[in-house]
Amino acid sequence: PPNAYRKELDSYLFFSRAYGITHWVAAVPDALEFLSAHPEQFERVKTMVMDRTNVIFRVKEPGPVSRFWEGSGCVQAKENHLVVLPDDPAAARVVIRYNWRDGLFCRTPGATIEPFAVDSNLNFIAVHPGGHAQVQIGYRPHAAPVKPNFDGHFHH
Repeated sequence: PPNAYRKELDSYLFFSRAYGITHWVAAVPDALEFLSAHPEQFERVKTMVMDRTNVIFRVKEPGPVSRFWEGSGCVQAKENHLVVLPDDPAAARVVIRYNWRDGLFCRTPGATIEPFAVDSNLNFIAVHPGGHAQVQIGYRPHAAPVKPNFDGHFHH
């Protein structure tokens, strides 16, 4: 996770559960040391040697494994395009575990999207389906430079 979530076990677990992460790969000493120090939360499941040693850890209690933070359904992802298929199109809102970025827009008339603050750093995408069984979200790159994430890095 970004540095802000690597300092304490609780924040590491919060980040893992926020994104529905089930496994972590540790390839640098700090990450390997941190994950190994918490066997009650992370189980070492495999070691692979490629250019360097990579150790895979399973998150023992990952929380809900879903693309949805709120609500349920299916998300289909393509380059610069998401299709959200909420199980309940009449729901006032569903929230998907995808990062909000400037330039996102809703392609489905009658539906809307907006940022959803998970905490002071993470913003997911809130979708207001407006009764639509399918909501299409696009990304419009624009002339302004792409902003880094809250920690100053680009994670995509």
